[in-house]
Amino acid sequence: MTDLTEQWQKGELPEGWYYVKDENGVIYPAENCLNYDSLSDKGYTAFYYAETEISEILALVPTYQKYHALQSDSLAKNEGAEIVAELKAKVKQLKNGYKDLAYKFRSYQDFNDLETLRLEEENAKLKELLKVCRKWIGVERDFAVPNEKIILQQLLTKIDEELDK
Repeated sequence: MTDLTEQWQKGELPEGWYYVKDENGVIYPAENCLNYDSLSDKGYTAFYYAETEISEILALVPTYQKYHALQSDSLAKNEGAEIVAELKAKVKQLKNGYKDLAYKFRSYQDFNDLETLRLEEENAKLKELLKVCRKWIGVERDFAVPNEKIILQQLLTKIDEELDK
């Protein structure tokens, strides 16, 4: 039982429009008006437009201004909920984009690591090849004519520079 129902049963409910529930559970607006008993000259309130026996007074029917304010608050809350939903969707989209970028970066990094490893292995093989060539060029230089000795010595110097790197 609501406070309004208790006030109504005590005869203390102010005049006005109220949402009421009847004995069948139907809810509708009804007006509580001040009436006068012509025999006792006393005033009392009674509900007009009540189709059946009223069982409960639920709420005061709001004025248009109050209704409009409530509707505006409701719209504002709904708009706020829509904005929050949009922002959550954007956050999710950004998180997914970040995950994609992080995955691509890791893949790129892994690729670069593999490429670096491959190049280091290839470089090591080339250095080994230069060492073998150095031995053979050294032998050839010893048996070469003077003009070829100069060229072979220059070649050995460049090989030594590359191996020292």
